[in-house]
Amino acid sequence: MSRFINLQPEDMTPRQREIHEGIAGGRRGEVAALFQILLQSPELCAKMSQVGEFLRYDVVMPPRLTELAIIVSARHAKSKFEWFFHCREALKGGVPRHEVEAVAEGRRPDFVDDDAATVYDFAVELLETGNVSEKVYANAVAAFGVGGAVELAAMVGNYQTIAGILRIFDAPDPGKPEIPLQV
Repeated sequence: MSRFINLQPEDMTPRQREIHEGIAGGRRGEVAALFQILLQSPELCAKMSQVGEFLRYDVVMPPRLTELAIIVSARHAKSKFEWFFHCREALKGGVPRHEVEAVAEGRRPDFVDDDAATVYDFAVELLETGNVSEKVYANAVAAFGVGGAVELAAMVGNYQTIAGILRIFDAPDPGKPEIPLQV
């Protein structure tokens, strides 16, 4: 039995409907499976939506770097759902195709710039060890400031949380991404 519940507006409480409409009318433009799951706890859904929107759209890093961090997180979590959406967003956001392909294959890309290498190294080290070395931390602070390093750590952690929720609650298969995730 699937644990995924795809709430329909007529089955929602007024608060669930309010949050649903806010997400649908916001920057994302859609209520993805994650938010269908989170609507079971409306206040958590509202807060996670706000945090996720901030981490995706309002951090100091440009979209190509946030999307790089997200696809590295999706790859590590083996989250086909997150990979499906963020592979597309990474390519649209300016991550070179060869970098996305390398991440999909689980190898370090040949980066076109140092900032991308910094994001990748920070995300991979955090995901693999639960911490970052002084060198990786110093590179992140030099590139993005301490606040940017905090945002990057939060982004990686947020997408690990999302991947876990999607797995636990049987998010439906979103389809085939442009660049397949090789896990």
